This record gives sequence, structure tokens and C-alpha cells, in this order.
Amino acid sequence: MTSAGPWSANMRPSGLTGEESHIPSLHSHGYRGVVVDPVELETAIAAVYAKQLPIPAWWPAEARAVFIEEYASEAAIMVLSEFDAIGDRVTDWAARSQISGADTSAMVASARRVLLDEACSEVQYDLSDLIASKSAELRAEAVFGHGRPRGPQHVVWPIQHRV
Repeated sequence: MTSAGPWSANMRPSGLTGEESHIPSLHSHGYRGVVVDPVELETAIAAVYAKQLPIPAWWPAEARAVFIEEYASEAAIMVLSEFDAIGDRVTDWAARSQISGADTSAMVASARRVLLDEACSEVQYDLSDLIASKSAELRAEAVFGHGRPRGPQHVVWPIQHRV
């Protein structure tokens, strides 16, 4: 892990050092020298998820790790998409508003800094329904020895005899 985290030193959220941020510098997403490493971003989001998601304590460690990895990966993809979109939106707006290049760059950097800071410090997406669904699946595995039922479930009641 680099000491800069998932962003270059000038993009690091205030109050975080490289070691605390858990995020390396990105090579595939960037703007004028500011780059974010997708793997390091995902690692940082996974660390946030491990600390903050309300995953029940009874979940097996492997199920917890797989869940966190899967959804941290999806969150990183969404954050990187927004990271790129910020540059496009601000640049388009600045061109229409005749804002200087230096001011545009500062606005893009600031918006991206906020995005990365938030993504690496708190859960950004509501995963409570997914956690509940996975909990139901894990309960079914524990009770019935298999995962979620493949088809619709019907309760079969005994036939009542009419007298």
C-alpha cells in the first residue's frame, strides 16, 4: 500500500495519513495528475464496510468476507464512475460559464476530494435489504442444509375432512 492512499497526496482527505486511509493511488482514473487506484479504493471501502455495516455477528467469517468484498467492489465501481463524471460535468459547466482552467481544476479536485473522503469514511449505499436477504439464506443453510430455495415456496397444509 502506498502512503498516499487511493489518491495523490494533494487529494488525501483532511485528517488522514496514507496509512490510515487504506487507499492506494489510482492509475486508471484521474484528472490532471490526480489519479485513484481502483484496487486501493476497493480495499478502503471494504475496511469501512467491515467496521460499519450492520452484519449480524452470527454470520460465518467467510460469508462476511465474501459479502463485504462483493459489495465493496460494486461500490468502488460506482465511486470511480462518479469520479470520472465529476470531471465531465464540471468541465462542461465551466466552459459554458467561462470559468478559467485553474478554477475549473480546483473545483474538480475539490469535488473529487469530497467524493473520495466520503466513500472512504462511511457507507454510501444502503445494503440493509441485501444483508437481510443474505441472513435469510444463511439461516436456511443452517436449518435445511442448503441455500435459498430455487423456486416459489408453498406451504402444504393437511386436507381438512368435512363432516
